[in-house]
Amino acid sequence: PEMIFIFIALMRTLPYHMGSQDLRDYIGSQGTSHKADQQLLINEVNPNSPGLGTKEYIELYHTNSGRVSLDGYVMVLYNGNGNRAYKVLNLAGFMTNDKGFFLIGSSSVVPKPTIIPSNTIQDGPDGIALYYGGGPYYEGMKVTNVGLVDAIVHKTKKNDKADVLSSVLTPGKEAFLEDAFFRINNKSIERCLGPDLQWIFQMAKPSPGKENFCSSFWMFNLPSVVLNEVRTKASPDDFEFIELRGLPSTSLNGLVLVLMERATDMVYYSMDVTGKTSSNGLFLIGPAGSNIPVNQPFPVTSRHSLLRKGPAAVALYSGDSSDFQPGTPLMDKHLIDALVYGNRAPMDQELLDSLTPGKIAFPQSSISLPGGSSISRCDCCQLVRDSAAYVGSSPTPGQSNDCPTRNFHQKITYCLKVTECSLWVPDSQVSYDIRFSLAGNIENICSCGVSMGYIKDSSIFCQGAGLVFKALLIAKSSSQLQQLHSAFHTHVGREETIIIAGRSAVVDQDCLHPLEEAIPLIGPTDTGSVSPGSSPEPTLLISEVNSNNPGTKEDAEYIEFIHTGKAAATKLDDYWLVFYNGRDNRAYHVLNLTGHQTSAGGYFLVGSAGMSPTPGITIPVKFIQNGPDGVAIYKKKKAKYRKGMKVTNLDLVDAVVYTARFDDSVDDLLNILTPGEKVLQESHRFQGGKTDESLSRCRSFQPRSQKSFELSSITPLQDNTCNSTTLPPDDNLMVGELQFLDMLGNFLINELNTVNGSEMGAFIELKVPPRANMNKYVVVLYDGTDQTAYAVIYLQGLSSADGYFVIGSPQGFTPGKQMLIPDQLLLEPLREGPGAVALYYGGLEDFSVGIRVTKEKLLDAVVYAFKN
Repeated sequence: PEMIFIFIALMRTLPYHMGSQDLRDYIGSQGTSHKADQQLLINEVNPNSPGLGTKEYIELYHTNSGRVSLDGYVMVLYNGNGNRAYKVLNLAGFMTNDKGFFLIGSSSVVPKPTIIPSNTIQDGPDGIALYYGGGPYYEGMKVTNVGLVDAIVHKTKKNDKADVLSSVLTPGKEAFLEDAFFRINNKSIERCLGPDLQWIFQMAKPSPGKENFCSSFWMFNLPSVVLNEVRTKASPDDFEFIELRGLPSTSLNGLVLVLMERATDMVYYSMDVTGKTSSNGLFLIGPAGSNIPVNQPFPVTSRHSLLRKGPAAVALYSGDSSDFQPGTPLMDKHLIDALVYGNRAPMDQELLDSLTPGKIAFPQSSISLPGGSSISRCDCCQLVRDSAAYVGSSPTPGQSNDCPTRNFHQKITYCLKVTECSLWVPDSQVSYDIRFSLAGNIENICSCGVSMGYIKDSSIFCQGAGLVFKALLIAKSSSQLQQLHSAFHTHVGREETIIIAGRSAVVDQDCLHPLEEAIPLIGPTDTGSVSPGSSPEPTLLISEVNSNNPGTKEDAEYIEFIHTGKAAATKLDDYWLVFYNGRDNRAYHVLNLTGHQTSAGGYFLVGSAGMSPTPGITIPVKFIQNGPDGVAIYKKKKAKYRKGMKVTNLDLVDAVVYTARFDDSVDDLLNILTPGEKVLQESHRFQGGKTDESLSRCRSFQPRSQKSFELSSITPLQDNTCNSTTLPPDDNLMVGELQFLDMLGNFLINELNTVNGSEMGAFIELKVPPRANMNKYVVVLYDGTDQTAYAVIYLQGLSSADGYFVIGSPQGFTPGKQMLIPDQLLLEPLREGPGAVALYYGGLEDFSVGIRVTKEKLLDAVVYAFKN
């Protein structure tokens, strides 16, 4: 199956039927009339069923959830090649069923739909549009949005273009990627509720004529309403308010808003909440008479600020306000959500223990922000009763909160000297406490309103006697990110003694760099497992992993090891090889290497019977899973490793965690086997899928280092073919569009030689910033005769100190008398032309051999011809 992208736009409504009553309530809350063009919606699409296309369908849903005439509706299917209608279906005379559904589909769809021939719905790039009135609509007509009710634009290949269809039918909407690997069999695109409580489409098991399978885990566990924003008065003229957030048009009857203060640790005010959330899921409670409209006013009897300055708390309960009279003690019964806030000084624990056990109060900042300062939820909506979900921001009553974003991020490593690190980890509470402490220390330096909500994706592990904390620092802008990052380094440079949850630690700036540098000949210590950065000692390391062969035979899989002493006949007694499944984090195969020894060069091979050279240990066909999985080496005398055991790092020597797809999650394996590292991908797109490939150790003999590997041609029992021999640096400060714009003009094709037989040899020279990490850049070679890519070069390694990066012949080239070796090999000869060389920002998932010419993420290009 091929990838499908979906562009989606909804006209004046946000439809869905989590329960049909919810959607009816939502439509009613918009003040809409019962015009047909506002209530019939595209609810599910299956445009690309396996086989002969006999199970494709389009499901419509009417918000009345019952039998409704479809007179006046027309469905038009558009071809993206020419942007004209290829099928027009007049729905006059038809009706939705008793549940509000109407199916248009192939003969094999159950329940029986209004029949269309098999393969009627094209794979794309195409569009499906639903109209009411207007017209006439006819086959061959140009695309139009006159009378448009709902529309989907879809395509089967990422680089197919459907710009005209999307600009007319779904303007301003981003692509939805149909995951070809979601289900081996049939799948569909279904309307569901997103994690930010907004309507989205997602992949699911087909459900024609039924409620959609919206199976995201958070949908079954989250409260229907949470605290979204709280603003206390800093001056008499400030607009204080409390904002709730939930599903659109959710009834709030039966909820109680309760205010508490530290002075008494008791309730000082409560009120029953009445009404419904708005169309965007918000509900604003504030003083009446303000120029900002509220959904429910504070009582007119309140002459002073209703919200006390901290330490204090706001809580949301189910029940009745009579249960929470002033003077009532704290309780957690029927508690839905709570926010405890105050200054950074230590505070009485009773508020915290009762309302947010194990958590920390939100530290209100004294900094001045435009329009004042609010406490705004920026993690919706899995975190409840936790101050880590909030940040300080400018007030946004009735609007989306002003939050930091991952578009501006920086990976950080924070090292601490502690006593007996093993007593600190693994402990999620320690990671939480470090986040709070670090945010406070950064805030003390920059006074920029930073809190725990700016520090994401944290992990901790022991390195020698020290503790290493890795996380993602996020911000609202690139300038704020630079401010936060500068404050972080200032704090680290001070090497202060800090207190974390009552325990002392010393900030250590010297341990920040060893993880990023190539350390040769690293092996295990005498006790415990090997940590990145341990002292050098010859040992057995994973050198190459080939888990996925081209085709279906899978008869040339292997794992190659190298003993860093590089001596032949080194005994492998007491070494164990364990294969882990990333789905359940348990061992699915275990091999004892005792009795075996290395061959010439220190290599040892475990592989399939069909491969050459002959492996030291032969394994059955399809023995090594494609991923998401892990491979680990342990060394221990009298060990009892077994199939089904849980993943462990005890006595671990080396490990590799890999996958075949970018969207697989292997966080547990990474955290235990290779902490702080990213998963590796063995991609079938390597060199256009023409040859087999492996994950090859190239950049260091550092154990448990994913960054030491790169995708390369297979070399069993030989030296690996490597493009780079240095470890890459951390990611740049910015990502996303701003970073891309900054690249323009700084990443250029500087020189090009297309003559493969010349003395110099063909090469491509790039001019980029000095010592730039090239791992996020791609060079694509296009053939001018068919406008498609014949080679894709995924760049790896660093540019030179002068800012040059050369892709050239394996033999090197000789300008003048100096022999130069290219930074990366040019394995595909440059064609004489007409052709083009293009430099892009992207990765394996963005470009592949056979794609048509694209300008997306293009940085620079040269178009050339050999003749006129």
